[in-house]
Amino acid sequence: MKVRIGAVVVEFLCDREEIRDHISHLLRYHKAGAEAAACTVRFQLDETLERNQSALDGQGAYLCRYAPNFLENATQRFYYRVLFPVLQRVCCDRAQMMVHGSLLGLEDGNSILLMGPSGGGKSTCAAAWLNGGMPLMGDDTICIAGGRCYPLKRELHIGEDSLAKFPRLKGTRHLEPYMPGYRKLGYDWIALYPELVLEAAPLPGCIAVTAVRPDSRTSSRALTDPEQKRAVFQENASAYTPASFARAWEELGRIPFVEIAWGRDIWEYPGMHVGYLKNLLR
Repeated sequence: MKVRIGAVVVEFLCDREEIRDHISHLLRYHKAGAEAAACTVRFQLDETLERNQSALDGQGAYLCRYAPNFLENATQRFYYRVLFPVLQRVCCDRAQMMVHGSLLGLEDGNSILLMGPSGGGKSTCAAAWLNGGMPLMGDDTICIAGGRCYPLKRELHIGEDSLAKFPRLKGTRHLEPYMPGYRKLGYDWIALYPELVLEAAPLPGCIAVTAVRPDSRTSSRALTDPEQKRAVFQENASAYTPASFARAWEELGRIPFVEIAWGRDIWEYPGMHVGYLKNLLR
């Protein structure tokens, strides 16, 4: 099977049908590539493997080894521990930058890139964005190539630990009115909004670095010092190779940065994320 990831067409060679099913499910929003693949990923079962390993084989293809336990009702685990590391390397080797964050779309074609640590509010903002009828570019991993942004994963994932911050939203009957489209999958909450997900987006007009401060009100400040911006970006971008970070900083370093501390007022009412973030671009 061939799939286009950003500017790269990847051909997957799988030794088991379950692997093809996992890849088809996780990358189902990516268009199939009709042209010749730019690279090949081979999957190989290893009965004794304790963690994922990937490397280039003798023919120049990416070899990804996996263990049977990754196929046992754990689609997200397969993505993060098996498929993601090798796609991460493929994209970096093919001159695509990898940024950890959520990219939110706007009606005028502009976008906001949310960055920050795990639990900093990225996926929560994305959930509020979708619930407000706004398009979402992607969650978790954004590829940047040729002045445009492409998602590696187009599902919105919120774990149980993040849901603990939303006592009003816990349980399906409470999630549905606020975040329609949610469903329980294994041990994760997955939001599926294919009609609102964008195929590609221009570089963001603003980068918001998020953190959670539940004991205070929501506040924000612009980051103007170039060295401070670079340090914050490097801390939160999840740059997987030095070359990837350098390219990403060259592309994104000129964009305005805003640091946001989300307070209880926002966390109790997720829909407020949308208006607050849109105001940052005014």
